[in-house]
Amino acid sequence: MKLYILADRLKRSIDEVLKAANKLKLDVNSSEQKLTHDQVIELTKYFTEKRRFLFFILFWNYLSGFLSAFLALFTRRGYLYGLISGLTFFSLFAFNNVNSNQPDENIVDSIENVIVIEGSDTNEIVEEDNDIVILDLDTVEDISITDDSTTTSTTAAAPSSTSTTTPATTTPATTTPATTTSSTTTSSTTSTTTTSSTTTVYVDDELPTWPDKTINIQNTTETYFEVLWRPAEDNINVAGYYFYLDGVLKGEYIRENDNNSIFLDALTAGTSYALEIVAYDDNGNLSTDNPTLAVTTTSTTTTTTTTTTTTTTTTTTTTTTTTTLPPTDLITNGSFENYDGDPVASNATEFFTNSSFPGWTNQNLDESGDRPIEIWESGHKGVASVDGTHHLELNSNGLSSIYQDVSVSPGDEISWSFWHRGRSGTDTVGFYLGAPGSEVEIGQYSTQYTWTEYSGTYTVPDGVTTLRVRFKDINSAMQNSLGHLMDDIKIINNY
Repeated sequence: MKLYILADRLKRSIDEVLKAANKLKLDVNSSEQKLTHDQVIELTKYFTEKRRFLFFILFWNYLSGFLSAFLALFTRRGYLYGLISGLTFFSLFAFNNVNSNQPDENIVDSIENVIVIEGSDTNEIVEEDNDIVILDLDTVEDISITDDSTTTSTTAAAPSSTSTTTPATTTPATTTPATTTSSTTTSSTTSTTTTSSTTTVYVDDELPTWPDKTINIQNTTETYFEVLWRPAEDNINVAGYYFYLDGVLKGEYIRENDNNSIFLDALTAGTSYALEIVAYDDNGNLSTDNPTLAVTTTSTTTTTTTTTTTTTTTTTTTTTTTTTLPPTDLITNGSFENYDGDPVASNATEFFTNSSFPGWTNQNLDESGDRPIEIWESGHKGVASVDGTHHLELNSNGLSSIYQDVSVSPGDEISWSFWHRGRSGTDTVGFYLGAPGSEVEIGQYSTQYTWTEYSGTYTVPDGVTTLRVRFKDINSAMQNSLGHLMDDIKIINNY
């Protein structure tokens, strides 16, 4: 603030302010000189104290004038005339002089954000961010200072009172208004400060999505199976997955990594379930358009012995004969050792036509036409055969389905087993039994880089005398001509 502006605010001449600066030994030499904050305070205090001193001198003069008027009229007209005349003279003279000599109560520096309220010897300074307020507690004033972040209101009344206001600290992560009030009172005084701020908090309402809905089922038994799936995605984080069987929550996977494997148990043997996987994020948002799959548990394993009885009856003797047939493997060339043609070279593969390979017929995946049969020599690509020196790759030069027909009787109890291995990752093969053209899926079996044996039992339905045994590609890791190594396939008729 420059000196001539302060003089205008104080309603004093520039010379009066310069003389006051010299008297106070302030380094002020020109009306254009910019005053420091401390210089403004010193000059303001000086003229405030000077006004108070003059007030007492004027007051004494006013009181003397009143007494003189009162005594003069009292001796002439009596007490009542003297009192009225003295009061009238005092009021006109006193208030006229006070109003003409009193500067403005509020001196505001808009540049430095300073407010000075005068009126007594006891002032208090309150700092609010960059705002400084000097409070005169002899005068009742309402002051409101507002900036971009804080609103403060202070009311002070009655002498001998102090009030201190401390701005509240706002925490950015909350939207709760903060209120701080501190007051010390020796008389009737109230001081209240309220500070409030609002911060907008982001709420995540974006649902997880499924870029890949592939589900693989492994290790299927009568009462449980293993689920493997591709991870969902979310704009912040996928927290976990829910697993529903026929619409009922069966399990939960809390995501710590993307291994994505869970066993669902306590199931019923020989039952088909509708599996659905639902992803959820940290805010509880649930995915839609979820991956689904029908999964069937294996049937209960039973062992049944069929007895053929011949009874010959005469009038005197009864003879009963019981014959039990031994279990018989109905599959031809289940280990893929027999074929027509040159031997498969060491550490190599060979393709055969269906007619040159006993027992088996390989077809396109939709069963529309024949495909060659691909046989591996044991040790090819580091994979040893399970039984013998050869094994089959189901997907010879494309996605394939291979089958063999065997003779059975209705009611025959069949024990089946086969070995399966993924070639380039996790391969899933489907296994089917039934009358030709009416085969029923027994299960889907997923295997990685280790030979795994799968087995179970089957009862031949009524009216079936030819049983078709079929294996079909469900999913292969490479989704092309690679996948599904198979060996030692057995269909045992226990009669």
